[in-house]
Amino acid sequence: MVKLGGKPVDVIQATLVDHSLRTSGHLVSDLDAGFLEIEKKHGSDGAKLAFESHQWALEHVGQVSKELGIECEYR
Repeated sequence: MVKLGGKPVDVIQATLVDHSLRTSGHLVSDLDAGFLEIEKKHGSDGAKLAFESHQWALEHVGQVSKELGIECEYR
């Protein structure tokens, strides 16, 4: 069980549970639409913001897993 601030934390998944059993659960900074497609729709600033937000999320997951002592093979 994961606890944050002494309280248990639940993980809520938006898709069917069976779906998560078949995925590798990996984290990447790339997006399904691709940055070129994002740039077409939102300009270079939008593509840069999308990349930076994903990169921040990756680093945050690593930080939180380290702080909570979660062994998840994060690299």
